[in-house]
Formats: sequence, structure tokens, C-alpha cells
Amino acid sequence: MGIFGGSLLWVALSLASSPKGLRVNRALRATHSRRQVNRLIETGRLSVNDVTVESPDDRLKAGDKVKLDGALQAWEEADLPPHRYVKYHKPAGVVTTTDRRVKGNIIDAFEQAEARGRNDASSRNENLTSTGISNQRRVYPIGRLDAESVGLILLTSDGSIVNPLLRTSANKTKEYRVRTSPTATDSNIRDLKNGVVITTLARRDGVDGVPVTARTLPCIVERIIERQHDIDDDDGEYD
Repeated sequence: MGIFGGSLLWVALSLASSPKGLRVNRALRATHSRRQVNRLIETGRLSVNDVTVESPDDRLKAGDKVKLDGALQAWEEADLPPHRYVKYHKPAGVVTTTDRRVKGNIIDAFEQAEARGRNDASSRNENLTSTGISNQRRVYPIGRLDAESVGLILLTSDGSIVNPLLRTSANKTKEYRVRTSPTATDSNIRDLKNGVVITTLARRDGVDGVPVTARTLPCIVERIIERQHDIDDDDGEYD
């Protein structure tokens, strides 16, 4: 554990496998993004055991032979680096988006923090492999924090845990400790408890930055001190 440029960074490594088998559209993740593999499937370029893949949701089992344009591909979990699970203390100004065209996006910020950590470890003659810093799997944020928010966010290369954590049906409670300026009134707190209407930018039909307006779900709000509050959000921002 260490502090890299004001960002708390902790990397834990683990091998993860699904009892149902690996989705075929994740088989080439060492070299291709999932969207790229989906396009390969759509154009009939990917096969498993010499049968053309028809769905990205097909599952692979140990021993299956995956081919791209007839060329055998290494896909086994053992041939890939272990998954990454990262706790990242997001500074203010970092935007929780994987779109690297956005200035201050979280992927660039994380990689910069990681590079500083690598340099620090090198200057101390530490073994980078044992610290996990050399693992180059791409990571993505689980959920998001607003750009000016400061706090803990999880990043991972393990897509299998993202939906179970974020889906409304998972009923995961998220707790936030908030400092307000100016001081929140009793009326403000009642409004938050009942749900407030907000507008945010989302991705819709393949288009980024589409404004979406919705009411937040009811939540528990407790005043701790004059300007600090605890908010328990049972799941997601929207109904």
C-alpha cells in the first residue's frame, strides 16, 4: 500500500475463473478489446473448435481451440496475467470515464499514479513483479464518482464482478460521507431522503454525452455534524 501523488493505491492480484466458462468475447482480451472481438464475431472471423462463433455470449471450456482467421490463439487463463483489483483514492478533478479523449479521465490519472509508483519502487530497488505494479491488464472503474468528488473507487480488469455489484437487483448499499457548502438545511436533507431530480451525461445507443434526467431513489440521510452527513444509497442513482 502506498500514496502515489496524493492517490491511495492498493493492488491485489488473483486468478478468477467462472464455473460456467469464459465468455468467448473475452478470450482475446490480452490483445483485443471486447468490442473488437464482438466485431470479429459479427464478421465470422472467430471460431471455436473449427465452428464459427455466432454469439459473444458463448462459453469456452478448458481445451477448446480458438482461432482468428484460421490462426490458433492462446486464450487460457493460465496464459494471461492475473486479474487486477485496485482501490484508488480519486482526487478532485478526475473524471470517472474510460473515454481517453476527456481531459482528466480516470484511466490516464490512474496510469500516471501507477507510473509514479513504479518509479518510486525502482528507486528503492523493489521487485516490481512482487508488488504487482508490472501487471499490465487494462482496468475499468466500478461505478463512478463525480468529477469534483474525492474518495475511494474500485477499478478492475475482472468484468464478471462489475454487473453483480452495480445492478439494481443486487441491492448493494453504498455509503457516502459528505461535506456541504453552504450548510445543508433540514429541508435539503428531507429532499435528499425523498429523492431529487438530477441531470447527468450518459452513453445511449453508442453515443456518449447524452443528457439523462431522472429522480434519485429514496435514501437514508443522517446529519453527523453541522456540515457533514452520511448518505446510504441502496442501489444506483436512478429508479
